[in-house]
Amino acid sequence: MPDVDSYLADHAQLSARDQLEVILIDQHARWKRQQSLDVQRYLDICPQVASDEALRKQLLIEELGYMEDTGRTAEVQDLVRRFSELEGEPT
Repeated sequence: MPDVDSYLADHAQLSARDQLEVILIDQHARWKRQQSLDVQRYLDICPQVASDEALRKQLLIEELGYMEDTGRTAEVQDLVRRFSELEGEPT
């Protein structure tokens, strides 16, 4: 799988929505391989996604789903604490 940092750097012209799609594909593949990245890393490498509340929330909700699916409840609580926009989301 290509390095998401390099891919996004090489395709800087992508819209924020398209960048999110690339990130979601990488996120899914990494969770399947049990090599997840901290969601903050994705936000750091993709400031356009980080600055768009709706896109950021979509990424965070995906992360919550993967955490819940793998029984990582302590990490779910930490993620909700770190990102206030997740308050009120079902966990």
